Amino acid sequence: MEITRVSEESIKIKGKQVSVLINPLPEKIKTGADIVVFFERTPKAFDPAAVEGLKLVVEGPGEYEVGGAKIIGERHGDMYYYLISLDGLELIVAKGSTLATLKEFLREAQMACVFADMLINQSMIAALNASVLLFYGEKAEENVRALGKEDVDAVSKYAITREKIPSEMQVVWLQ
Repeated sequence: MEITRVSEESIKIKGKQVSVLINPLPEKIKTGADIVVFFERTPKAFDPAAVEGLKLVVEGPGEYEVGGAKIIGERHGDMYYYLISLDGLELIVAKGSTLATLKEFLREAQMACVFADMLINQSMIAALNASVLLFYGEKAEENVRALGKEDVDAVSKYAITREKIPSEMQVVWLQ
């Protein structure tokens, strides 16, 4: 699996058979993906034709499956977070502000991809119990440094397989 940053608020998770585009904002992003997932209701300006190969737009609670990728969407207030199963890995994908309000309701996953719209506290990170914690967005660097990870450099792409999940938590700063 490979994760790349597409814009300030968007990442693309590319598996062996399926790719998932997370929160493609601004709406003018042109890229290919099988699935598009939004943290809030789909923006009116979103043009599905701009995403080549698009099969499904996910904008809320429910269970979805496309090409072997399974997505469980859960709602908290006006925001959504997702548990994605892809290539044998379980990922939580959400905004930090959403995760901060529901730490006791989180499911465990091997990896967490967090849009860093705020500084995340230690109890939320403990609740995630993820082997890989990936931050992207405006406050990504601030979150990485708050965890005491001074030696983490920003990367434009992160690749991982189920076999290479670290035994100790790894922090990734996607820029």
